[in-house]
Amino acid sequence: MKAFFFILFLSVLGASAQAQNGDVPASRGILVPVREPMWTYDVGAVAGSDQLGNYTEVQVGANWYQNQWLSWRNALFTRFGSDYDSIFGLDTSIRGELNFNQRNSGFGLQLYAGPGARFATRDSSAGFLEVGALFRVAKIYIGAGVKQMYYMQTREDRFGFPLPKEETQTSFILAGGGRF
Repeated sequence: MKAFFFILFLSVLGASAQAQNGDVPASRGILVPVREPMWTYDVGAVAGSDQLGNYTEVQVGANWYQNQWLSWRNALFTRFGSDYDSIFGLDTSIRGELNFNQRNSGFGLQLYAGPGARFATRDSSAGFLEVGALFRVAKIYIGAGVKQMYYMQTREDRFGFPLPKEETQTSFILAGGGRF
């Protein structure tokens, strides 16, 4: 429920943002909306933990921005760790986003939240809710996120013990990317 209210909060803020372009003076604000649809890409690494232990996840993502506050993200991923049987698949999600950038500066902040679906190997497909914050320094994003997973199938660990149908994953994120 908290995630729903956060998404609603992001939606209201994003919808009320004024459309700005690159030659608008900084005194008009630091909220930087998208004026026209565009595609972006990113490559990132995530270090996180869940009930099985620590893991590393590598992602290659494509993001479609339809307007100033909404993106559709698709990311191929692989997850591995010392206590993990590796899994791979596709995450797809709709994200409400706010991007705060200081004009003519290499610094910024991105907040995101939204629902999604994970299609993965080893019975690890799930619906999820995610929230996160990323700080931008030049073209590098550093941040943290939380993903609440709701698994569609009964899963077992490598020893045959049942795993929970729900789990919360916390992650440290390091990413970079650009525009198509």
